[in-house]
Amino acid sequence: MNLPGQNPVSREVRIPCGGAWLYGDLTRPANALGVVLFVHGSGSGRHSARNRL
Repeated sequence: MNLPGQNPVSREVRIPCGGAWLYGDLTRPANALGVVLFVHGSGSGRHSARNRL
């Protein structure tokens, strides 16, 4: 949850995985203390409107 006046921090990331790279977008609240990572393979790209909240 973002509090008023706090903008989320966003950046592209890449994570090594078994000889390949997983590419994605990481968006988090400015003062986050942790991260929960969710990965899916729906066949559509990560830039698809279907994959945005």
